[in-house]
Amino acid sequence: MDLGVATLPALLKDNTDRNRTSPLAFTGNKFEFRMPGSAVNLSDINTVINTAMAKALSNFLAYVEGANDFEEAARAWVKKTLIERKRIIFNGDGYSDEWKAEAQRRGLLNLTSTPDAIPVMIEQKSIDLFKEFEVLNEAEIQSRYEVKLEQYSKILNIEGKTMSHMTRRKILPAVTEFAGMIASTIVAKKAACPGIECTADEELLQSLNDGANAIGKHLKALDSDIEHAQSISGDWLASARAYHDEVLQSMTSLREVVDGMEGLVSTKLWPVPTYNKILFYI
Repeated sequence: MDLGVATLPALLKDNTDRNRTSPLAFTGNKFEFRMPGSAVNLSDINTVINTAMAKALSNFLAYVEGANDFEEAARAWVKKTLIERKRIIFNGDGYSDEWKAEAQRRGLLNLTSTPDAIPVMIEQKSIDLFKEFEVLNEAEIQSRYEVKLEQYSKILNIEGKTMSHMTRRKILPAVTEFAGMIASTIVAKKAACPGIECTADEELLQSLNDGANAIGKHLKALDSDIEHAQSISGDWLASARAYHDEVLQSMTSLREVVDGMEGLVSTKLWPVPTYNKILFYI
């Protein structure tokens, strides 16, 4: 292959963990965004990253400005910063339980939900950082804080109500209808052949009946939790926590039961695309 050059430079291999599964990965000397959702506005995170970078450069300038030997001062600053901040560096499995324990030991935050993370915006150190570089004033930060909490609550409200509506109007009738078909089959078999064993049919019918009862139970809990979360006014953080701690958990519990019923109900009766159709086209 003729590349038009006689020699090639030595190319150093990047030895950092690229962490391709992270939606926001720091890959050596840059941040990479991977497949953000259509509703995600990257200006938010870019504002934070650029402001933090400005703060770091400001600290660097203050340290080396006026130094007799700039390179020596720069090296000293890098060494000092690395020693002070090395606890954030981790090149292992960031998804493991071991890392969670290690992060806690290092004193790093582990904010596992939106209602836990958003309040960091209005911590005094965050406000001071944005004000220092005239990026946002306190009123602008507070308004963004409230808007994000309100948006989170409203999205979960819509999703919770949609789930309740779909389950009550589509899923539960399908489970009940299939259970009725199995019950009719059992009756027909025993009428045609008295004394016949219908163990498989009877066990399936029992599972369908238990599932329908469980769906009804979780539907009531979900509707109750949504009503409670909606009743919270004047405190968007309390509202967001109610949607996360109550509504989202009820949605998860209901989904587990419905997923179980998907594996039992005939595909001819199941009213929405099954996982098999979505994932494997069968």
